[in-house]
Amino acid sequence: MLNPRRPVHITVRLADGLARLRGRKVVAVLRRAFAHACDKGVFRICHFSVQGNHIHLVCEAVSAAALAMGVKAWKNRVTRRLNKLWGRTGTVWDDRYHLRLITNLRQVRNTLVYVLQNARHHDEYLPQWAKGIDPYSSAYYFDGWRDDGFRDGIPPPAQDGGPPVAEPQTWFLATGWRRYGLIDLNEAPAG
Repeated sequence: MLNPRRPVHITVRLADGLARLRGRKVVAVLRRAFAHACDKGVFRICHFSVQGNHIHLVCEAVSAAALAMGVKAWKNRVTRRLNKLWGRTGTVWDDRYHLRLITNLRQVRNTLVYVLQNARHHDEYLPQWAKGIDPYSSAYYFDGWRDDGFRDGIPPPAQDGGPPVAEPQTWFLATGWRRYGLIDLNEAPAG
């Protein structure tokens, strides 16, 4: 059962047969959708990672209904924009999204490492990294890196419509997880 004081990890998968998500034009569309949907008061997208055929989100919501409506609205916006970009109609996502409830502080930290460093699972993505962060994630905006000197000389990614993520409001996601240590840029997700 969703606890409004704790974040959730959501994975949305692309429908079979569509173009990959990790590309500049696609990510520009996604960033605008993130910026529009990242903070709706009752639903927030706080972190994300775009992979080839799926997207990881770390979200906060005041209720299960707010979470479902927030994800649905975000998926609908992305569907319209990607279909326009790709010159097609129809579904873009698999039917359902995968939801993982986060229940403790260590799990929050592990989820942050998993989402923000997820491209480390996919070797073909590594050459695209800028000074250790994945440019197809919200890593640039994350304030929990052990060393954030990577930002020196690197401007934030293009922001059409504002930052693509919302500031966490839950203690678990904003502060609590730090009890287990800040995240190293070279830290890889477990498993």
